[in-house]
Amino acid sequence: MAQVLRDPGEGQRVAVTVAVAATMLSLSPWQVRKLIADGKLRARNTGKAYIIPVHAISEFLDGSDAPLRHPDSP
Repeated sequence: MAQVLRDPGEGQRVAVTVAVAATMLSLSPWQVRKLIADGKLRARNTGKAYIIPVHAISEFLDGSDAPLRHPDSP
């Protein structure tokens, strides 16, 4: 069974909380929630909180570095 860790220094991670993901990505928790809401970062909603698989963070980081453009921009 996967273990959710709250502290990034706790050992091998399988899934992390929004706060830990924010630390790992050098973002704010709000920005991580926005990435989840926009479908750019996979996460599972447990009803009270999100848990984010560590491999989803790796997939996000391995994604394109091309800047995202608004569909209405020229």
